[in-house]
Amino acid sequence: NIAYQNNIPFLCDGTQALGKIKIDMNENHIGVMPISSHKIFGPKGVGALFIRRKKPRIALQALIHGGGQEKGIRAGTINVPGVVGFGVATEKATKNIIENQIKINKIKSQFISFFKHYDATINGGKENCSHILNIRIPNLKASELIKKTRNIGYSLGSACNSDDLSPSHVLVAMGLDDKECTASFRLSFSQNITEQEIEDSCEIFKKALL
Repeated sequence: NIAYQNNIPFLCDGTQALGKIKIDMNENHIGVMPISSHKIFGPKGVGALFIRRKKPRIALQALIHGGGQEKGIRAGTINVPGVVGFGVATEKATKNIIENQIKINKIKSQFISFFKHYDATINGGKENCSHILNIRIPNLKASELIKKTRNIGYSLGSACNSDDLSPSHVLVAMGLDDKECTASFRLSFSQNITEQEIEDSCEIFKKALL
């Protein structure tokens, strides 16, 4: 609201929000918002960029010059199959948001209960997204834990910087010191995770945390 009141374009990365929480572009003041297909089980390599056209009207320079595709912002032949697949994935992901949130909250609670046995602390407290759990375990090197649990897909850090072993700037901004950042790792949840997969994952973590 502060940016909007001062006529400042506001960019919000909606990649993790799409299909997880309700987004009503008529009610918010987001100026530019990128979203990505692969986060909702759509085709990889496809995304979209919302650009507000009024109140305020935002104009961007061309990202790729050439033809007039995408209203002159991104030249090149459009990936029609990818776009269609993204559209279908979006429709499915947004159709049952409430139901999916209930499932994901249950899954997250099960993992929180499991990691409490290892004195884990939730980074950011409880006021965070239901589909993401960023936690730290005392005296743990999360990079070593990942090596011992290769059959599970999860990440270090806060977001898309899992290949960077330096302390996450996001976690540092949250007040964590270097040791706490090193002990932190991040799990993301889907409503499609089964009870058996939860049990198998916890068993793998249990063996690695001995």
